[in-house]
Amino acid sequence: METRFGGVCKRTGAVIFAAVVIMFAVLNIIADTDDSVSAEAVSVTQSSEAQITKDEATYMMTGMDGNSGTVAFNSYVGQGSYATVPASIIVNSHKMKVTKIMAAAFSGEEAAGLKTIVIRSRVISEVEKGAFSGISAGTVIKVPFSKLSEYTAMIEAAGVRDDTTVIGY
Repeated sequence: METRFGGVCKRTGAVIFAAVVIMFAVLNIIADTDDSVSAEAVSVTQSSEAQITKDEATYMMTGMDGNSGTVAFNSYVGQGSYATVPASIIVNSHKMKVTKIMAAAFSGEEAAGLKTIVIRSRVISEVEKGAFSGISAGTVIKVPFSKLSEYTAMIEAAGVRDDTTVIGY
């Protein structure tokens, strides 16, 4: 009798263990779908065009695929004479590549004091018209050397000041 009882306990224990494993898997799936950025209170989902504020700039979600996605550099909101358009940002453990610079990204009074803008992203596919409308005379825009001609053409088409210099690094 004791052996049968032990066998029942072993099977019951295995069933309970399997149920606990399944429960944790379900909870992890639920946790993975709740991709909110606590500091900015922004939900990161495939369908959202959420605005994210990070490191002296705002970004707009443009796409999400699993644990990575894409964002557009929306606006510079920092202080000082130097700004960077990063290659990517991390939002709640998700790597978001910067693929676009939006209209008026550098148009506010914050942009007027900029002397140098560095574009680190090598996957920019669009610079919207007016993206650099607020920069001051003599601003230097540095871009990856491998993208110099492509990015110069996009920046000039966006309507940059004549006294702005685009150089490769």
